[in-house]
Amino acid sequence: MNFDHLFEVALREVGIEPRIVSTQAQAAGVPPLQTIEDCVVVHLHGEYRNAESMLNTSTELSQYGDHMQALLNQIVSNHGLLVAGWSAEHDHALRETLHREHRQFYPAGWVSPHPLSGKAASIATVIGATLLEGTADDAFTRLADAVAAMRARGARQSPADTSGGRRSYRGRADRPGIRAERGRSAARRRASRRSCRRRRRP
Repeated sequence: MNFDHLFEVALREVGIEPRIVSTQAQAAGVPPLQTIEDCVVVHLHGEYRNAESMLNTSTELSQYGDHMQALLNQIVSNHGLLVAGWSAEHDHALRETLHREHRQFYPAGWVSPHPLSGKAASIATVIGATLLEGTADDAFTRLADAVAAMRARGARQSPADTSGGRRSYRGRADRPGIRAERGRSAARRRASRRSCRRRRRP
């Protein structure tokens, strides 16, 4: 909701060119979010290079234009949320949207250096947010490390079986414990057969 362009600067530094939305006309032209490959930065309250787009007073923050509201509804109802550094005290229309549109089917987190109180605590309850207590620097660094670790674990896993739905255990047969168990089973069968032959002799 800030008026600056720090998100855009950070994204471009890592080679991502974001789609920027800060006006009603831009919000009207946004396709379904799942069709956008990289990312979208939505300046919900406008941005400083376009003074007419900025929403700052209590009256201005009481409602959004139709196209921006439709985009906000799409974000709130169809995606998980990670809130960082929001007091929730002054953004009337945004609070109402979260109350009305958010579905707890999607996860939510809230980054704050202190326990939430007031309107922020109320909204966190509505969206079922998990409090991530700490600074934004610390929280997003830990989040980035966790995502990197998940990707590394995924890369180490073997590819999914493509044998037409039949489950394959071939990979398990190479494990030492399974080889040893199979060896013991074969030995027991051989011993049993020898015992049977001895009993059958006259």
